[in-house]
Amino acid sequence: MSSTISSALLHDLSGKAEKASSGVWRPVGRSVAAGDKTIAEAVIFERGTADEARANAAHIAAASPAHVLALVHELQRLRVENTTMQDRIDAAERAREAAETELRRARATVAAVTFPGRPETAKQIDDLVQRISERAPACAPDARALGAIAQARAAED
Repeated sequence: MSSTISSALLHDLSGKAEKASSGVWRPVGRSVAAGDKTIAEAVIFERGTADEARANAAHIAAASPAHVLALVHELQRLRVENTTMQDRIDAAERAREAAETELRRARATVAAVTFPGRPETAKQIDDLVQRISERAPACAPDARALGAIAQARAAED
């Protein structure tokens, strides 16, 4: 059996558990009872012992419909939580990559403005003004004015 529990298997287990005898399952010797009704008996095959049969009955009782449904629901909840966490991790990774890109741009802009004799100065200033205008439209006039001052100073040098 695969180590991955498929959605189909969980659905199958839920369906079987919902149809099985309800109530508290308990081992009674080699049998499993729900209320006063025997619902299963652990038979001893070949060299099995009575202790093994009782242990098997206890295991069967522990896998009662209520327990199986609780396990299925918990697995489904954890899958949803895992997917949500993976989505958050992916979003954080995208944000980190975007921040690194912005940091590289900011460093290039600072370098271009700090050393205005470089040929890429005008482009860096224009790029910075454009990004500010797109992200904060209300600041666009100020960004353009500061860009013009930076361009003039760069041209002077």
